[in-house]
Amino acid sequence: MNDNIIIEKIWEEDGLFDCFFELRVTSENKFIRASSEIYTDRSGIMELCEGIRKFTDGEINEFHWQSGEFGDDSSECFSLKMANEDELGHVLIEVRGEIGDGGGYSAHNYCFYVRTEIGVLGEMGKRLRKFGDIGNIGIRTGIYEENDEFR
Repeated sequence: MNDNIIIEKIWEEDGLFDCFFELRVTSENKFIRASSEIYTDRSGIMELCEGIRKFTDGEINEFHWQSGEFGDDSSECFSLKMANEDELGHVLIEVRGEIGDGGGYSAHNYCFYVRTEIGVLGEMGKRLRKFGDIGNIGIRTGIYEENDEFR
């Protein structure tokens, strides 16, 4: 099993002022595979894309993105924290999420690292921009995604 983060759009609503999306985020490394279903809006998607771009272009040394607030008083939350692992282009991404399996989010959660390369992460960030569009429920992309609709 390769380290990977796969994001799939599973619901959308085109509101008067913004579009809201439900995403299924599945993260994995050789020890664990975990999924969360999170909510975000178009500005959240664009913030993620722009942060990945700035990080992979070397404008910033770390990037943190979070959907919502962690804890039992909201829907599932997910975060990515990216940092350079070395000077050879390897990236360490801390993924943290809550699991909506009926237990309390404060007790049912995960946190682990996913490793990747700077160029591969940058390409995923570019493909994620499509997630801000309306009418494409079911699209998915990942760091290493064989069924990626954008390739």
